[in-house]
Amino acid sequence: MNFNLSDEQQMLRDMLESFLRDRFPFEARRAQVRSTATESAIWSAFANELQILGTSLPENVGGLGGGPTENMIVMEELGKALSIEPWLSTIIMAGALLRDAGAKAQETMAAVVDGTAIVVPAFDYFPGSFGKDDAGVSIAANDGGFRLSGKIPVVRDAARATHFVVLAKDAGGGQALVIVAADAPGLELKTYQLVDGVGCADLSLNGVEVEESAIVARGEEAADRMAEAFNAGVVGLCAEALGIQRMLLQWTVEYAKQRQQFGRPIGEFQVLQHRMARMLIKVEETVSMTYLATAHLENRTSERAKIASAAKVMIDQAGLFVGQQAVQIHGGMGMSKELPIADYLSRLNVIAQQLGSTDFHFGRYEASSFEKKAALPVTA
Repeated sequence: MNFNLSDEQQMLRDMLESFLRDRFPFEARRAQVRSTATESAIWSAFANELQILGTSLPENVGGLGGGPTENMIVMEELGKALSIEPWLSTIIMAGALLRDAGAKAQETMAAVVDGTAIVVPAFDYFPGSFGKDDAGVSIAANDGGFRLSGKIPVVRDAARATHFVVLAKDAGGGQALVIVAADAPGLELKTYQLVDGVGCADLSLNGVEVEESAIVARGEEAADRMAEAFNAGVVGLCAEALGIQRMLLQWTVEYAKQRQQFGRPIGEFQVLQHRMARMLIKVEETVSMTYLATAHLENRTSERAKIASAAKVMIDQAGLFVGQQAVQIHGGMGMSKELPIADYLSRLNVIAQQLGSTDFHFGRYEASSFEKKAALPVTA
């Protein structure tokens, strides 16, 4: 498959790779994870120095009119740096939810481009997950506006958010996507961290009031926007996993050349050469599937949901293999905090569950292949 980058896209890759390498070494990442600060110098630099927050967003909100390929480039570089910046939530998924919506949505995305807003999707794709059967938000008319009540578990990047896009259902079962300010009265967050260091929160909406202009979409349009955001998010995760795998392979090969055993580098042992060759094959499979899924998003093909799930399944499996081999070849060093290997493997483990587990995407691929009636994330 021919997937050559344009000069502008290659410049974006080179610029971001250099920036993250020089300004965001791994110890800085660990310090950011330990910090309770809700602001990030890296995100501020994305907005003001690199001016890349609008790279894949439409021109009518101040963006540069890019798309899935630009998001793939950024997510791969963020994966290499194991960055916890909310590009997936804010640029990819919220961008898909709010694209070409009403005036409120356009105003909010314009604020994302200039770095003054961070928008996070807040809905549970898998009702009842994590044992929280009471999850879900209801919407009801109230004095010319609307009132939202309910709970949403495990919202990534919630502590950083200035706005949420909430999925709510009315008494008749109709769906609506609603923009809710993070400081809205009645909105409560219970924050915590996942094993990969990313901040999450369980949201409680206790009679949160919003105006009519906060409604992004209703009914089938809301379903279509959610499915589009889901597909784009899955492909973004694939690109992030690719960046992580590239780094694990690079470090493992370098370590095998330096580590001495029985008077020779362990990289000279045939059994380890075979392992590293298999790691390389898995990384190249990840490259191909990420590019394929990105191309289907870029061209808006009818099979983009099916291909996104196929990519997620293969990349989840490849990522765990590459991560486990990296740890084993590094030996005890691979498990220690002296090297970043274990942190990168932890992130791959989370990616394997994020936006649907491997088993979920097996089922989604099957449903897409045989045209079975399926749940919302499968249908677009």
